[in-house]
Amino acid sequence: MSNLNFQESEQIVFEVKRHWFNFTLMAVSLAFGALAPLFFGGIASVLSGTSVSAPIFFLCLFFYLIWIMVLWIFLFIEWTDYYLDMWIVTSDRIIDIEQRGLFTRDIAELRYESIEDIKVVTSGIIATWLGFGDIEIQTAGSQKEFVIKCAKDPLKAKDAIYSILHSKEKESKTVKFEEKKEELITNNQAYL
Repeated sequence: MSNLNFQESEQIVFEVKRHWFNFTLMAVSLAFGALAPLFFGGIASVLSGTSVSAPIFFLCLFFYLIWIMVLWIFLFIEWTDYYLDMWIVTSDRIIDIEQRGLFTRDIAELRYESIEDIKVVTSGIIATWLGFGDIEIQTAGSQKEFVIKCAKDPLKAKDAIYSILHSKEKESKTVKFEEKKEELITNNQAYL
């Protein structure tokens, strides 16, 4: 966040991050992927009924360790993606930071004036039970939609964004009213 430029009056209201369940599911599947060769290798040796010679054992161990390293690198990439994906909701805008792999990051911002609609999609029993879902913001600009997948507390985030949006609209109407009022006073004084 150090390379983001915030205005002097801009304040960070909250951050929206992905739910831990998404990463945990990936980590568990990688753990099964790490254990699968041991399981199938053990079954194959039991079914064949022969013992494995030392050179074949060490060759299999070598390839297994390469497999573990590949899975470990993939886990690290997924962790980086999980940890660095977020929305930063400030008093003036929403900043979408999306990490893509290790060395690519997309940062986009959305001003509250551009928001047309906010939608929360919660799919499935686990997502409902654990309280996570996708938040989609429709915009009027060239980029039609801001999405954060598997966000934790999406309804709370949506309500907070709507609250900020409504306070901005009320503030804008007050400023416009004050400008109109000043204009009318100035026009009336010109006639007197």
